Amino acid sequence: MEQTQIWHDHIRVLITSSDDRGSVQLNLYEAKQDFGGTAVIYALWVDPLFRRQKYASKLLTRAEDLAKASGHDSVFMEWELEDTPKEILDWYLSIGYRLRKFNTDGSYALLEKALE
Repeated sequence: MEQTQIWHDHIRVLITSSDDRGSVQLNLYEAKQDFGGTAVIYALWVDPLFRRQKYASKLLTRAEDLAKASGHDSVFMEWELEDTPKEILDWYLSIGYRLRKFNTDGSYALLEKALE
C-alpha cells in the first residue's frame, strides 16, 4: 500500500507491505537539499518477527523505483548506530549504497545509491 502526501516543499510517500509487517518512507524534492540530493528514504521498519524474510528488500526496492519513476537519479539515506545495528549498514553497502559522509567514530553515515 502507498499513501502519497503533498507537502509545501516536497512529496512524501508512505509505503507499507500488504500485510502491515513493514514500512518505509520516501521524500521527493524538486530542489537539491542540504543532504546533497532530491530524494531521501527513511524510517525503514520491519516487524521483528518477520525480519530476514525479504520485507526490507521489497520495501526499499519499491521506494527506489518510485524515486526513479519520479525523475530522480539517486536516493539518499541516513544510518545511525544508536538506532540500527552495524550489520544493516553493511547490508546497505552490499546492495549498492555508497558512503557520502560519515563520523570518524563509526556512529553515523550518509548513504547514496545511484538509480539506474
